[in-house]
Amino acid sequence: MGVYEEDIHPFIKHEIALIKNALKNDMPILGICLGAQLLAKAAGADVYKGNKKEIGWYKVELTDEGKRDGLFVGLPDEFTVFQWHGDTFDIPESSKCLASSELFPNQIIKVGKNAYGLQFHLEVTEEMVREWIDVNDKELTSVKAYINPENILKDTSENIKTIHRYGEAVFSRFFSLIYK
Repeated sequence: MGVYEEDIHPFIKHEIALIKNALKNDMPILGICLGAQLLAKAAGADVYKGNKKEIGWYKVELTDEGKRDGLFVGLPDEFTVFQWHGDTFDIPESSKCLASSELFPNQIIKVGKNAYGLQFHLEVTEEMVREWIDVNDKELTSVKAYINPENILKDTSENIKTIHRYGEAVFSRFFSLIYK
């Protein structure tokens, strides 16, 4: 689903209202994938279809601001993450881009003091990746020219332990924002 599909998924309006309220009150927010897109929309940015889908393992690169941000400090300047999206968003006004990729320039955004949007997935497991491939076989058929499910599974075995280490660091740091 896309953030711009409020007519098909009416609950999106309620999600955006909830996020706007949280932003107004400086509440910590961590949006992943669709959650990042909802955060961007709630903060006033446009969300739309990208030129190409990003499904599988791709490199993201931290910006200078991302390298200094408390959630990401100590992570490599460039690291591989799991992606499954075709939509993207602009940077909301008074927000910062903390990471980008070759296909999508806005991979991590920070809105205000405590709201983060990650376009990628640090929370995936091997089982989740396998299930997503099985459940979304029609979507993968439409992009088979440049996305190979067998390669995704191979890359999952190679990258999953590292991404779990990064996820543990980022999520632990985010939880410390909640329990201040």
